[in-house]
Amino acid sequence: MEADQGNKIKLAQRDQDSVGIMMGHETRLGYIEGRLESFATKADIKDLEGKIAVSDQRTLTHVSEAIGKQTKWIVGAILVPLVVAIIGWSIVIVQLLKK
Repeated sequence: MEADQGNKIKLAQRDQDSVGIMMGHETRLGYIEGRLESFATKADIKDLEGKIAVSDQRTLTHVSEAIGKQTKWIVGAILVPLVVAIIGWSIVIVQLLKK
């Protein structure tokens, strides 16, 4: 009973220590972010925004090209069997008419 109680106390202390460590990390991250913001100039921000816009445009271009290719494959996968079936039926009908 006492051992169980001791384990509960140890677990509670470990949890409390973990929360304290996490709060310390969050505080340090906030400090670092604040320091970074103080170093960034408006020109740096505009430059980064421009680079992000170019990257977004490239991504959109690649996505639309990929969609175009997939659309062509889908249309081909539908039309090719239809054309083959029409040719097959045409041959069968021509053979039946010859008899």
